[in-house]
Amino acid sequence: MRTAEMEMQTISAMSSYWPRRLRTPSTWRLLKLAGTTGAWNRWATAAVLNWSPRSEDNAIPVFQIHGDCDRTSPLRYVDADYVVRGGGHVLPLTLGREVAEKLRQIAA
Repeated sequence: MRTAEMEMQTISAMSSYWPRRLRTPSTWRLLKLAGTTGAWNRWATAAVLNWSPRSEDNAIPVFQIHGDCDRTSPLRYVDADYVVRGGGHVLPLTLGREVAEKLRQIAA
């Protein structure tokens, strides 16, 4: 098991002990990652955290378009090439025109 996944598993398990009245959206997110039902979510989150799109053996350029209001993967934790104002986690669904415009700019 990778380090990021182990850390997430530990933190998510600890969050289950917090009283319901003190839980925030962040602790609810951690609870979602806890236990066997959260195994895929833990793996996916760890894969994103450990992914390096700018490696030397990457033959295809990768550009990251990210929303500045994404609470699932906050902007401060990513190295976005383009930032869309007001964009959340489902950026292509909510601000599809803005994403399409960024793609046009990249392709030009």
